[in-house]
Amino acid sequence: MIQVLLVDDEEFSQKGMENLVPWEQWNCEIAAVASNGVEALEIINSQKIDLVFTDIKMPEMDGLELIREVNNINSGIDFVIITGYGEFEYAQKALRYGVRNYLLKPVGISEIEETLLKLTRNRIPDLEVQESPESCEIDIESFVEEIMVSVTQKNWNKISEILLAFIKDISSRNCSLEQTRIHAINLLSLLIKNEVIYSNEKTLLLAGEIGSADNQSVIYNILKDQIMMTQNQGERSFSKKMNPHVQKVLIYLIKHYKDKNLTLKWLSENIAYVKSDYLGKLFLSETGKTFAQYLAEFRIARAVEYQKQNPAIPVYDLAKLCGYRDNVSYFIQQYKKITGMTPAEFASSSVVNT
Repeated sequence: MIQVLLVDDEEFSQKGMENLVPWEQWNCEIAAVASNGVEALEIINSQKIDLVFTDIKMPEMDGLELIREVNNINSGIDFVIITGYGEFEYAQKALRYGVRNYLLKPVGISEIEETLLKLTRNRIPDLEVQESPESCEIDIESFVEEIMVSVTQKNWNKISEILLAFIKDISSRNCSLEQTRIHAINLLSLLIKNEVIYSNEKTLLLAGEIGSADNQSVIYNILKDQIMMTQNQGERSFSKKMNPHVQKVLIYLIKHYKDKNLTLKWLSENIAYVKSDYLGKLFLSETGKTFAQYLAEFRIARAVEYQKQNPAIPVYDLAKLCGYRDNVSYFIQQYKKITGMTPAEFASSSVVNT
């Protein structure tokens, strides 16, 4: 199993992580705990450690110094930094030590599990081991029902928990990667059939993306992104069909929102095959927003998610990731218009933790 070390001088936080996170479901076990960097370094020097969750500010030796010391003797250990308000300058320094994983206080269990999903995928070789079909059977319908209930209740945070449980169920049965893909495609098909995901012609393309995914983390993110599309489609009931032209546009937007030349005119000519004025009216009727407004809000929502994952990300890189490749100032302007603050102000506020 993957050996985990928890480093935090706050006993309550340390005990919470140790006892509330289902580590064994991610093929992990808590090998040791430490209250500062000095204790942690002694543990790392005396026993096998694969993954370290560490606070930044601690007595005797802080998290950054610990990472620097460990990198000098063992580059095979993955680190996850736990940061608090106003500690983003430390996170920026951690980039120089190769740390790419951040959690912001207060840390939720689902956030830890998403991090484990990403980090443990390369440390579990038996994902590729072929098991018999009987040993890998799961109750996909129950997960679909839970997702449908969460969507109708607009409980979007719950969806992440359900999808994580779906992946954990697969992992617990030692399913091969190919079997994982099949389960995910079946889940996707049932969600489309029940109109949780509003797509018909896109099914094969989405299934193709899952079919070529090289790890569980990619599969999880594909499913999560497609389900979250429902959140962005407004207040429609399951029984109401979306106009197929608008549906095509929304599906394309989710996959290509980073394209800097994404315009209603281009979409009308290349995706929907109707006049742009007509498409604009349809889009407003279906979503309650103009295409430009919807696209801007979608891009900025993604920017916020990127910042939650990495609060130290430079604004230029953030703009580039969200489709504002050549106009950072316009990105900042749109960001402030939609969120009420600049990216820098948002990163330094408590809002980033919600």
